Amino acid sequence: MFQFYICELKANTLSDRRYDSDFLTLKQLYDQKVFGEVTECEIHYDVDFPSWMRGWDSPDYSPGQGMMFGLGSHTIDQALELFGTPSNVTGFYRSLRGVESKTDDTFTIILQYKQRNLLVTVKTTVVSPMQQPLKYLIRGYDGSFVKYGEDMQESQHAGGLTDATDPKFGVESEETYGLLVTKKKVHDGQTKDEASGRYIGKYPSARGDYVGFYKDLVAAIHGKGELKVKPEQSRDGIRVIELARESAEKGATVPFS
Repeated sequence: MFQFYICELKANTLSDRRYDSDFLTLKQLYDQKVFGEVTECEIHYDVDFPSWMRGWDSPDYSPGQGMMFGLGSHTIDQALELFGTPSNVTGFYRSLRGVESKTDDTFTIILQYKQRNLLVTVKTTVVSPMQQPLKYLIRGYDGSFVKYGEDMQESQHAGGLTDATDPKFGVESEETYGLLVTKKKVHDGQTKDEASGRYIGKYPSARGDYVGFYKDLVAAIHGKGELKVKPEQSRDGIRVIELARESAEKGATVPFS
């Protein structure tokens, strides 16, 4: 039982970003199949030269170091949660922090799903002088969704809003709602564009739910709910990182195994 606790805790700490407002919104739309057959998805987690990266001054690399294992663990997990394991992995990594190093601070990972004719790109860069960072771009035969901005929960907590039951906690500003385009109207905020015949409009973001993360964890430990994050998913996320670095070193696409 103790091993189960540790395994579930490790898996969940890599996957708490599933409870971000923006990802909950994206998954809600994806599960409703508003995009039809998805052909492409980009998942971003960009940070503009974060202060916690300043100590990365070694030219060498050890497994577990770098941004793929850091922020990438969350976004890769989101990709696997939505689409499952890929057929092939192609990776690129760079050091843009002013130090020549094999420890990545910036990366691009392309996941290819051959049977579904789907490409999923997972990216992080530390050169991001943007007002609002790009988070998601997903498109399919029936629709698309583009989302900028960041989940509010972490910044709200740092700003003193520590009561997760506060109705404002986890709620995004309308300014950062994502733009949804669909063949059929799925929300009252959409209006029909006569030129294209598509319905276009802002789609309200779901409320961020870090409390739900802990509730699900406690329920699983007490046997009152299923595992939300399977250990196999965390294993597959680590494998994607390993293959992405292998791909970058070889300069070639590698099969997922």
